[in-house]
Amino acid sequence: MSQNSEVFYLKNKKKMPACSKCFSLYEASILGHEKCVQHLLLSATQDDVGSANTIGATPLFMAAQNGHEAVVQLFLADPRVDVNQATTSGATPMDIALANQHTECALLLLTDPRTNIDRYENGEVLAF
Repeated sequence: MSQNSEVFYLKNKKKMPACSKCFSLYEASILGHEKCVQHLLLSATQDDVGSANTIGATPLFMAAQNGHEAVVQLFLADPRVDVNQATTSGATPMDIALANQHTECALLLLTDPRTNIDRYENGEVLAF
């Protein structure tokens, strides 16, 4: 644990989920920690939900990339989540789920009414 992470943990210990590894929605999404994501979403701001790393990957993107279906469902249940938010290369959560053959995550995203499926019908899917 880095020194900054440790200080954050100690200051916020009572507010944190049971898992000491999940300090952000991003980390919890990568790890697939459903209960941590659920807990963190309760106090998340719009900026937290849409936060992205240096390549533009959001927590939803990371959950889809890693095939964490339950976490993807939690994000899709939150109206603040932009399901079409793309990385700097233009990849969306749907693109990465398809590229990594995470069929269940792709189906969850496909059936969400907010997902822009027009780009798939027009052959604009990115090649990975």
